Amino acid sequence: MVRLNYTGLIAVSAAGLLAAIQPVGAIQPKPLNPDGPFSVIPSLEVEYGYDDNVNQVAENPAVRARGADGEPVEKETSSVVEVVPVFAVQAGRRDSRFFAAYRPRYVRYLEQRERDQFNHRLQGGGETVINRRNRVQGAFGYSRVEEPLTVTNRRFGEDASIRVDRSVNGEWLFGAEGARGQLQLDLGLTQRRYANNLSPVAAGATDNAGSEYNDYDIGSTLGIRVGGRTRALLSARYSKIDYTLSSSPRGGSEMSVLTGLRWKATGKTTGEIEFGRQRKGYDDPAVATNAVNTWAAEILWEPRGRDEVTLSTTNLLQEGGSGEIAVESQDTTIAWAHEWGARVSSSVALGYQRRDYIARIGTFNAGRTDKLSSVTIGWNYAVRRWMDLGMTWFYRENRSTAAAAEYERNTVLLRLEVSF
Repeated sequence: MVRLNYTGLIAVSAAGLLAAIQPVGAIQPKPLNPDGPFSVIPSLEVEYGYDDNVNQVAENPAVRARGADGEPVEKETSSVVEVVPVFAVQAGRRDSRFFAAYRPRYVRYLEQRERDQFNHRLQGGGETVINRRNRVQGAFGYSRVEEPLTVTNRRFGEDASIRVDRSVNGEWLFGAEGARGQLQLDLGLTQRRYANNLSPVAAGATDNAGSEYNDYDIGSTLGIRVGGRTRALLSARYSKIDYTLSSSPRGGSEMSVLTGLRWKATGKTTGEIEFGRQRKGYDDPAVATNAVNTWAAEILWEPRGRDEVTLSTTNLLQEGGSGEIAVESQDTTIAWAHEWGARVSSSVALGYQRRDYIARIGTFNAGRTDKLSSVTIGWNYAVRRWMDLGMTWFYRENRSTAAAAEYERNTVLLRLEVSF
């Protein structure tokens, strides 16, 4: 089941999380101690490039947010250096495996030092096969990440918000691999906190204290085999969301019910699609209930051995911030990866995100809609088994009913990646 309340921390399964923490690119890292009780797999990625809109301001100065001096915020450009070491540990035997990875990320803007970032991500988990019918999985996560600057940040001269997420997830799968029916039960807890902007400096400024919450989550999925390698799915999920600030109007509960298919019809195509309804109610009787059509899909097509085409799309309600009650977020990405030869590969990804802000009439962000388009083009050359060189171009364009939130941003990065 695709989890609807995305935090960026909890993987759908142990196998998915293990794949997610592997270094990107074409390098094939080997453990430092392959004969030990556990394997240590370090790698390092260094990037250098240029960012033409670090603070994501509108091209037209007339619609930009104004700073404390009353003047439009200036557009910031800078050369950028990113350093990303990865420390991965894994251990296991035939029926069990465990793993963890720590991925700090240091970003230095050479001409805009006040925008420097030092983000942290820790992920881990494990899987144990009890017998042919019972399997348990678990995952945990921690991240401390600086969010992109918002219109509110720029308007009140605030620093970008620093978000701290902690999560734990457990899953039990009952049913043999080839059984007609399988039942999956899972529990999860997500905790969101902020390290700054906790008290608004003025009316309408960022109030992160009102955006901190605990999300208690329970769900189940029933899968019935309807073909050789195809299962029909029926899933339900309930979440209780408690905000730490009792006066927050966003506390409440969510219920999602979906049905769909999971298949591996041929050796070239695998996928999962779910459609349903998501309902979000609130503890505050003055806040109206929200309900939307929700879906989650991911399809992988491998027409040839050297090509992979991936389509992913989701639509769901997410927690609000900066005054809105909630946000309906629709995300679609299509990506193509191609190996041109033994050493050269490329990737192209097109993305589209629509965010409809749900807020009380007359409050900040009421009626706001953002439409974010993105293009990512990457090239990679495998110099050695343990070394890659590459280049990536990112383009993002945000169109919004709030003119000050519009921007275009180009980032070009050269990359060196090594394993040890």
